[in-house]
Amino acid sequence: MKWKTEDWIGVHGAAHNLGMQTTATMMFGGGETLEHRMNHLEAVRQLQEETGGFTSFTPWSFFAARLGVECLKRRRRWNI
Repeated sequence: MKWKTEDWIGVHGAAHNLGMQTTATMMFGGGETLEHRMNHLEAVRQLQEETGGFTSFTPWSFFAARLGVECLKRRRRWNI
């Protein structure tokens, strides 16, 4: 499931405001633009500045070849 950035930030912000710490990850290479990546990084940075609630940030790359062509065809057919 891919969240919209504003929803993801809202959930993490609410958790931080309750005193909970969370981690941030960012998968890239799945079709987003450089602008999308930068917007996400900026949103994470701003929330961390406001709350100090993130304990880590882990970027990871999507690599379609690991999934195999058939898996990708199924995902497109099922709109996943």
